[in-house]
Amino acid sequence: MKELGIKLPRQGYLPGEMIKGKVVLKSDLNFSFEKVSVSIVGHMIQTYVAAKSKGKRGLSTEVRDRTWGLHEETSEIAENMALYIGTSEFPFEFQIPDHLIPSYATSTLVIAYHIHATMVVTGKEVLNAISEITLLHSIAELPDEPIEASAPHDFTDKSLIVRLDSQRLCIGESVLFDYYIGTDMKFNALRAEIEHTEKLTKKTTRVIIKREIPSDELTRHEWKKLGLFSEKPIPPSISIDELQSSLVLRVTLVRKLNLDQSVTISLVAGHCLKQGWNEHQEEDAVQLPPIYMRQPTPPKPAAEVTLSDKERVAHNWYKKAVSFKEFGEIDQALMSIETSLKWAPDSEQALALRDELVWLKEHGE
Repeated sequence: MKELGIKLPRQGYLPGEMIKGKVVLKSDLNFSFEKVSVSIVGHMIQTYVAAKSKGKRGLSTEVRDRTWGLHEETSEIAENMALYIGTSEFPFEFQIPDHLIPSYATSTLVIAYHIHATMVVTGKEVLNAISEITLLHSIAELPDEPIEASAPHDFTDKSLIVRLDSQRLCIGESVLFDYYIGTDMKFNALRAEIEHTEKLTKKTTRVIIKREIPSDELTRHEWKKLGLFSEKPIPPSISIDELQSSLVLRVTLVRKLNLDQSVTISLVAGHCLKQGWNEHQEEDAVQLPPIYMRQPTPPKPAAEVTLSDKERVAHNWYKKAVSFKEFGEIDQALMSIETSLKWAPDSEQALALRDELVWLKEHGE
């Protein structure tokens, strides 16, 4: 048995950083190999709905994916060697280009990076392992100043005031704000939302977090606190080339007859990296779970793939599994990926994720 894996000191990196890792081979027999190579690969996948002609029956729609290659660099790190029973390690390093777009994931756009290791064994046997890395978007250097905004009253006083300690929205943390209701007029509820606007080929705005409190549960003329938290990863704020990603906090007094009164505050989302976050020594490196693949096919720029109904359902369950995995819900992720495989049993992407999740569960990660 031969098992190929990748060892990295951490999963998150900033643009411009150096990645130093090792390809690790565990084997219970002696053998020779031709070469070991490592690649760092980045790609962007856009999911969109396209119209499809059905002849005399008119038009229908179908979900398509469009893929772009963002970056690919390969290094050959060993060749023509004989290995013995046990564990062998092959060090490698890559410099991450400064210009790369941070990792990003929404229902319509994914930007992902991974390290891919390949060993070509004598006799044309090929071993593969792949580990995803996260390209971070640091907002630690942005000003961390309080901000206050208000909605005007129908007469003189401010009907709603919202105060934030900072416009920075740290990915993985809740949004906590103070609010003050300064009106005695009747309204139905207080609604708090975080809206995400994304623009690539077209502009879309979605509510990604929402909380609503009935008016009879609210206190007026007194400062109160309210928090918002999403179980799904929040996309970072990005303004690079043609990709624009922005977020706002919208707090609304919900009234009848479209007489809502709202306060909006722009947010800047990213990773709030604390001092020493990247001070991991090489000996403290942890081996990331291997993902076994059949021979991978690199993404082709501007390629379009039409999904059938079954593939679309499988893809949705796959994305749920990825979200559960990111929040450490391994059992839920396994159930989701098994459902995905029922609809698309030959999906290499889903099979690879299932192998990774099984590894995580067995090793208690």
